[in-house]
Amino acid sequence: MSTAIDVYFIVILVIMCVSGITLNSSIITVYFRDWRKKQHFIVCDKIFLSMALTNVVLQCVMAINVWLYCFWTHLLYVNQSYLYLFVVQFFLIYGNFWHTAWLSVHYCLKLVNYSHNFFLFLKKRLSSSILQLLIMTLVGSFFINLPFIWTMKLDFLQNVTENSSSTNYFSQSSSLFIPFNMVIGCCLPVIVALICIGLSVKSLLGHVWRMKQNTSQFSSSPQLKVHVRAARTMILQVLFNSLMYLAIFGICLSSFNLDTIWKVVLWTIIMSYPSAQTVTLILGNPKLNSKLFGQDIAS
Repeated sequence: MSTAIDVYFIVILVIMCVSGITLNSSIITVYFRDWRKKQHFIVCDKIFLSMALTNVVLQCVMAINVWLYCFWTHLLYVNQSYLYLFVVQFFLIYGNFWHTAWLSVHYCLKLVNYSHNFFLFLKKRLSSSILQLLIMTLVGSFFINLPFIWTMKLDFLQNVTENSSSTNYFSQSSSLFIPFNMVIGCCLPVIVALICIGLSVKSLLGHVWRMKQNTSQFSSSPQLKVHVRAARTMILQVLFNSLMYLAIFGICLSSFNLDTIWKVVLWTIIMSYPSAQTVTLILGNPKLNSKLFGQDIAS
């Protein structure tokens, strides 16, 4: 790996670690102060707090991963430490995918005015059981990624040329396990989020259509702003999740070494994910905007 790429990745690593850990730690601090004041946490507060905690750990794991790759490559060969980091990293990423799904379900139930018994049941159950769902999601994400330790291996190929020698890292995994892992960890939460986005956007368009009858109300309706903010947050979260998974999947299908610009771009997307997701959450939450920046900058 060239010196220029080394320097680039260290710079990106420092920037993303500092920004990601700072932003997520700020969210955790806000909710910790609210907890100390015995303030009640609503559903989205619990989801945001869980996502912030997950992102802090994910950012640290990514930092260790990049640091090992750049400076301690021999450790990957000696004890296959990358596989353990791989399991933890995927576990945290899938956990975030499911966080996005539950957040989308919450926003959908809040925005869509359906009186069907099924929706009423979901709204009641989600409010009372969100903490249990978050814990079950994280535990499930861990166990569906645990088989990677036994089904995946790295092949190390030493390439020696006249000027230099380099090592390529190729991943191999069970062809039967990967589809199951992708469906449960990625596809299913994305489908749930997309369904919720569709219902929410439909509700938003219906709300806009009704309010067009009153131009002044249409331009200043707080309810309309809430609808737009929630829909925007859901859409951006799903886009970030999809881009993140495609980047990791692209890396897993090829060698782990950084021998092309395309792979450098993929690794940059992966390292930027926690920070980008956190910025979206802050901009989509008036409470966090107010407490972190002193004003609702997303309105």
